[in-house]
Amino acid sequence: MLMSAPKVAATRRPSPRGGARKLGAARRFRGLGGFTLVEMVIVMAVTAVLTTIALPSFISQVHAARRLEAIADIGRVVQAQERYRAQQPGYGDRFIVAGGALRGVGSSTDSGAADSVDSAGAHYLLSLADVGTSRHAVLATAQGGQAADSACRVLRLSLVGGNLALDAGPSATELHGAGSSAARRCWRQ
Repeated sequence: MLMSAPKVAATRRPSPRGGARKLGAARRFRGLGGFTLVEMVIVMAVTAVLTTIALPSFISQVHAARRLEAIADIGRVVQAQERYRAQQPGYGDRFIVAGGALRGVGSSTDSGAADSVDSAGAHYLLSLADVGTSRHAVLATAQGGQAADSACRVLRLSLVGGNLALDAGPSATELHGAGSSAARRCWRQ
């Protein structure tokens, strides 16, 4: 019978720190590196660029959605004004508020009468102006974070002698002009 040479442990080699380690384990972990600092910086830069591009558009869409909410509330006020006018000689000059919510319009002698009321989402403050027997105006003034919507901070619907006018602007004294392209953009027409 032939004698073979004793097998030398070929799967182990000395490690620099002493002792032996398996070659298979070293090969297994060699391909599983983490992210480098340069890769992380590139990812952060791309994220920052995308955020810079997308965030203003997102905020603009949020403002537009809240504006639509205020327009719906203005529509409810106009309907309440017409119901009130059907039974009275003129339009109501106060809001009727119950439980913090708008219930209709009336006069200063009515229970729950208020000069202004928050919109449903509390992003706008609704008020009445120029109230008479054949005219009224409803103003919605942005408040809180919605006040950053500077071009459309104030929405105004006026009814004078049966003619409806929609206006908007940065303040009640600086409206764009009924029918202007800026006012139409604010009212989404």
